[in-house]
Amino acid sequence: MKKFIWCILLSIIFSGCVFHSEPKDEVNISKAVQLESLSGVYSNKGDPKGLLSEILFGYLPIRSMQNDLEIQHNEIDKINVLVKDNVVTAEAIANECIIYKKEYINGKDFTLENGTITLKSDFFILTRGSGDPLVGPSYEKIELGIDEKKHGIYKYQLYAAGLVFLFLPIAATEVSEVRFARLHDNMKYSNCSNQTHIREP
Repeated sequence: MKKFIWCILLSIIFSGCVFHSEPKDEVNISKAVQLESLSGVYSNKGDPKGLLSEILFGYLPIRSMQNDLEIQHNEIDKINVLVKDNVVTAEAIANECIIYKKEYINGKDFTLENGTITLKSDFFILTRGSGDPLVGPSYEKIELGIDEKKHGIYKYQLYAAGLVFLFLPIAATEVSEVRFARLHDNMKYSNCSNQTHIREP
């Protein structure tokens, strides 16, 4: 999304742009997996960049379950993904302790199709909402899955065309792919309520 804002600014000069970011080696999301296949412990730091916790929990700092302290996303080491029936639980792990977790329900918070979780899929005919400088059709999609080596894959797609500020034509494309290394299978982590689990500044 940040790249898309830059794209609008650059369009004043070039009237169009394309952004594409991906790991050095090829990304292939496996299509023949069940929801349970997503279980595992993943690195929070992505390749080439990005944090899995920001994708799962939002970009604002989160609050520790133990003491309500504010936690920055770069303090999180890994994400433990647990699957039971149609519920996916993501646990944020720092210093081997659970500091935050959130549940996602299949059919409510995401959809699963061909082994890929879709967190968001929106198509807009005219505008994306109040304050949007672009008037014209746009499409935005966010997906999560695993590759053939069971590493986590995040894919963001944005396509837009129309008029910026009602006078400047633009065609923009943004595609970002991030790999989050699978560290090992699920582990049972403690809440560590009596331990200091946040790194000192």
